[in-house]
Amino acid sequence: FKRMNMKKSKFYHAFVSLLILGCSSCFIACNDDDDPPPPPIDGPDIEQVNGDYKGKMYITPIDIPVTAEEGEEPAGIEIAATVKNDTVYFDDFPIESLVKSIIEDEEQAEGIIEAIGKVKYKIGFDGTLNAAKDTIVIEYDPKSLELIIPVDETTNMTVKVTISTDSKKGSYAFETNNMKFAIKTDKVEVDEVSITDFPLSIFSFELNNGK
Repeated sequence: FKRMNMKKSKFYHAFVSLLILGCSSCFIACNDDDDPPPPPIDGPDIEQVNGDYKGKMYITPIDIPVTAEEGEEPAGIEIAATVKNDTVYFDDFPIESLVKSIIEDEEQAEGIIEAIGKVKYKIGFDGTLNAAKDTIVIEYDPKSLELIIPVDETTNMTVKVTISTDSKKGSYAFETNNMKFAIKTDKVEVDEVSITDFPLSIFSFELNNGK
């Protein structure tokens, strides 16, 4: 009789253990199924502005009127950029017009441009969503651009271009993936001497990241 009770007791404990284990598994499984889905993102992600861009840069002299025939589109310079976090990076910033405006001899200017090679330049910015949440309004903070131009085998010329933002703020449109902004040259110095007759210009950028 005692043996039967012991067997029953062992059977009972085993049965209860299996029952508890089964309930625990069921509870865990039910918990997984009942997990709420992640909350939806409230509007577009401001980090969509990050990426690789291609587009054009347009140069407009500030004090010199630009004339164009009717129906003619302004010429632009092909340019590429990378936007990451709060900075626009240019690995090959166009400097041809700048050098040629300082060096009158075209052949010499071409040689200098080739000697300088690719010029890296970056522009910091701060972006915020507009009220409609369809555009990022961007405020840029450009720094001076400095070039070391070789004059001959032993002499270099230092060119410093002071740059600021245009009066209008930049933008990035979510629907078109277009980024637009403009900067302008305020002053050009060669070896710390200001060039008074340098044609100050506005550099307008129209870029697209193709997302």
